[in-house]
Amino acid sequence: MGMFIIFGFLIALAIFAYVKSNYKKSSNVICTKCGFSGKMRSKPRGSGAVELLLWLCFLLPGLIYSAWRGGKKIYTCPSCSSNDIIPLDSPAGKKLSDTFKEQS
Repeated sequence: MGMFIIFGFLIALAIFAYVKSNYKKSSNVICTKCGFSGKMRSKPRGSGAVELLLWLCFLLPGLIYSAWRGGKKIYTCPSCSSNDIIPLDSPAGKKLSDTFKEQS
């Protein structure tokens, strides 16, 4: 019974952390694919289905995979889902911003 309580708590904690860190705090990046500038969407590495499968099979592999998956977020463009983003205040970012403004 105690194992299910711990498992439920860890799942709830993971969901809360994912929802809380859904958007990047700074908005000074630009997507190189579509030109979107603003808040980038963050997502965890790996697959949620694999994580669930590992948790259902054994506790230790699920715990290790969850720690790896939650260790680093990947920031993506909310418009095109590309992870090719650069800082807007860099020379390449300014040039890219000007290029996309001219095309509009």
